Amino acid sequence: HANRKGGTVSNHQILEALSGNLCRCTGYRPIIDAGKDAMVKEWTPDTEHPAASMVPESSESALSQFHRNNITMEATGGARYDAPVSLDDLRSLRRTYPDSRLVAGSTDLALEITQQLSSFDHLVSVERITELKGCIREGDELVIGAATTYQEFRASLCDLWPAFDAMLDRLGSLQIRNRGTLGGNIANASPIGDMPPPLIALNAFL
Repeated sequence: HANRKGGTVSNHQILEALSGNLCRCTGYRPIIDAGKDAMVKEWTPDTEHPAASMVPESSESALSQFHRNNITMEATGGARYDAPVSLDDLRSLRRTYPDSRLVAGSTDLALEITQQLSSFDHLVSVERITELKGCIREGDELVIGAATTYQEFRASLCDLWPAFDAMLDRLGSLQIRNRGTLGGNIANASPIGDMPPPLIALNAFL
């Protein structure tokens, strides 16, 4: 993906992609070398990527339509998943299903399933609700939507408070930062949550 976007891939990009993954066998140098070798060397940015032929032409329009519509999935046994696209739809779902579990990036939810063997009858995702996403700069303040991921608000946050950059490098891994949200980190009320301490220091409010 890095090669498709920019034509080259650096050690920093590979290390960032691998952050949070521990290797106990061969060490990291062969993995970095493999990351470089995995790039399509004969491809240049101004030509079509060889893998493009594997993707149907209709995929882009289908995905665009997918992101505009509410999603409801029901599994055998009654389990249900909803992903509304507006706050009004979310409120309606919560009124109808008050016991449903709200999720966004679901990074902590995965731990509940794998480590606590929890199961959930009904999940409602907020990650597609546009009113809960994005960053808005208002003078010296930054308004961050609850469903905005770490990677999505990182640049705006670090522009105002550069010290956050080094902190976010150590927050989970790139995969976690691409999925985890500010609202989820706060709402989970974990005693080891990463964001509440610096937000308190900055006199942030909800």
